[in-house]
Amino acid sequence: MVELRKSKELNDRLDLEIRALRTRVRTLDAEKNSLQQTREVKRLQSALQEPQINQAKELAGETKLNQSKEFCRDLQDKLSTQSKCLLEKESEILSLKQQLETSKNELDNLTATVCTKENHLQEQKLGKPKEADSQHSENTDCQVKDDKELQTQQLLLPNKENTLLKESLDYQDTVKALLDSRDECETLKKEICDTLKCLDKERSKKHEMKEKHKVRLCQAKQTCGHETMWRDEKIKSLERELSLCSHSVAKEKELITRITVENEKLLVERRRLLQQLNEEEHTKKDSYLTASLSKCRVDFLEMENKKLGNRILHMTNQLAVLERSLQNMRSLHFAEELKNTSNLRHILKSIPLQASSTMMPETSDIQGFSDSTQNKQRHVTSPPLGFVCGTRSAEMGYMNLTSPQRHSDHTTLSSSNNLSS
Repeated sequence: MVELRKSKELNDRLDLEIRALRTRVRTLDAEKNSLQQTREVKRLQSALQEPQINQAKELAGETKLNQSKEFCRDLQDKLSTQSKCLLEKESEILSLKQQLETSKNELDNLTATVCTKENHLQEQKLGKPKEADSQHSENTDCQVKDDKELQTQQLLLPNKENTLLKESLDYQDTVKALLDSRDECETLKKEICDTLKCLDKERSKKHEMKEKHKVRLCQAKQTCGHETMWRDEKIKSLERELSLCSHSVAKEKELITRITVENEKLLVERRRLLQQLNEEEHTKKDSYLTASLSKCRVDFLEMENKKLGNRILHMTNQLAVLERSLQNMRSLHFAEELKNTSNLRHILKSIPLQASSTMMPETSDIQGFSDSTQNKQRHVTSPPLGFVCGTRSAEMGYMNLTSPQRHSDHTTLSSSNNLSS
């Protein structure tokens, strides 16, 4: 037994040491892997954050470029619309100039005709009077017509002058509008130039950022290559360590198999001994239980015997009381019967002798009635004795039952006693 215990202790110690070594190896491997993964994650995060930042900057620059392009397009649209308006206004100005020139030419022509006519009239006045007399009538008619035409032209001249003034005012307004539009066009051109310069600057910045991004990507690739090389070397070293660990684990497994075989042998012996101990304990428990059950039964039977003795005494007292009451009832009933018979005899004596033959059946009936009453009294008095005998026989059979049945019968008898009381 001492050797078995020592071998068990040694086996337990070896198991604990092996488990501790395994846990140490696992923890070391986990720590190494976690450190490598954290380093790689940090490097990858830093390498990923840089292109993300660059992409965000590029997106911001692209948005600015798009906004500036849209602004330039809007400005170009405005310029095109304003240039169209300028062309239309210039065409209107040219048409007005042409109208002014035509109106001036007409005025010059009219003045020239008026001057020629006046000169012709003066020449005619200075010429021969005969010819004047002969042609006076014709000239008068022509003069009247010319006068009418001149009057009409003089009436039309102020209207034309008013229209020309209005057209000149419109011309001045259009010239002012053209000047304002030219100023706006110049300002817009300046703004467009500024925006184009900004676009050029942003494009140059974007190009520089792309070049920087390319350089950083190259650097990141180089770092990734170095890290992969370092990781491969580390993996190889870890594989070597794993091979050594696997060899040591194989040796440990051999030791464990040997130890397990010895442990199984010891466990078989232990089980056999435990079975023996359990059998002995079961036998002891069974003997103790039988003794305790016998004691309990004896105690219970003694208690029940005492209770039955008390109950028998109580029942005997009740029987004595019942017998006394029955005797009293019999005496009273006998006295009543005597009274009834005496009354019947007096009645029979008073009845005439002629009706004696007819009344005999009635007397026989009365006697039968009295006999039946006596028999009923006997039947009434007899059940208590039978009941007592039945209870005694039941009590004697009750003593032979087991302990749980006795307990249930005891409860039923106690309830019946309570009901009878």
